[in-house]
Amino acid sequence: MRPIRQNPILILLFLSTVLLFSCAHPSVPVSESTNSAPSEALSAPTVAAAEEREAHSPAEAPDPADLMTAETATPLQSDNASAQVKKEDVDDEQALLDTALELTETAQEYWQDGDVDQAIESLDQAYVLILKVPGNAKFAQQKEDLRFVISKRIIEMYASRRTTVRGTSSEIPMTMNSHVEREIRSFQTVERDFFLESYKRSGRYRGEMVKALKAAGLPEELSWLPLIESGFKIRALSRARAFGLWQFIPSTGYKFGLRRSDWVDERLDPDKSTAAAIAYFKELHEMFGDWATVLAAYNCGEGSVARVIRNQKVNYLDNFWDFYERLPRETARYYPRFLAVLAIMKDPARYGFTLPEPDGRHR
Repeated sequence: MRPIRQNPILILLFLSTVLLFSCAHPSVPVSESTNSAPSEALSAPTVAAAEEREAHSPAEAPDPADLMTAETATPLQSDNASAQVKKEDVDDEQALLDTALELTETAQEYWQDGDVDQAIESLDQAYVLILKVPGNAKFAQQKEDLRFVISKRIIEMYASRRTTVRGTSSEIPMTMNSHVEREIRSFQTVERDFFLESYKRSGRYRGEMVKALKAAGLPEELSWLPLIESGFKIRALSRARAFGLWQFIPSTGYKFGLRRSDWVDERLDPDKSTAAAIAYFKELHEMFGDWATVLAAYNCGEGSVARVIRNQKVNYLDNFWDFYERLPRETARYYPRFLAVLAIMKDPARYGFTLPEPDGRHR
């Protein structure tokens, strides 16, 4: 076969054509085509995996300054919100106590106007408000004070409903009946020595008691009450823990200003305990209005006497003897015993007594 004769011109045309075609359609380098494929060639599992990685990949990191602001602002906002809630709670509790106090004062006005029913209704409403205040130490004393005032006013009002005979502060009516006569006989016989010794000791304290009672506008006969209370023994102590000349129990003594501690007990102070007794007498007389009932309440407490009055079938208290037999035995004897002392002091010889010289004033 005859060899092909190479035409230089044809060869140049061929090479030019190839060069033009390569510039118009560049080929992918072998190194790239063997190691990676175009994005259009990704398989479905590969796409899913990529999406899953994107879903679980962390978000773009925030600016550190923004992160610090977010971390510090949230607790402060929470604390401020809690403080605001607490302040609102405190304000609500104080508002309840303030309203209860206003109702208590309104009740006093109703009572002074003679409308006892409306007064008691106001006190009931005040007490309901107090019960709504939780046991917060901040308000404990206010609640206790209001409870005391409300309870005291209710006792006074119930007693005033039943009491129609209102005595005067300067008169203790003398009564002689079988109850008083029995107590006189006791002093004449089994208690004769006690009576005479007590009378002798009375000289140490009674003079100052009389002055204080007169200054307060109260009957001076009350100065003989310590004879049956304590026998005028300054350190007399009863089974009920009543102490001193006027026999105050700790709570009543504290109520009327008598301090008590490991070092001092003002129930033993004649002047201070007398002042406390006078304050108590005035309060009881304001409640009950007659001295018989006052002295019964002094002996067993105003609450006990008010309950006896309230439970009577009649709608009024004519005098002490109407409910005498309903009182505790010791209290039932208390007023007749006091009247027996007054009767003997008024006329000792009549009852067979020669009274000794009283002791000098205690200093």
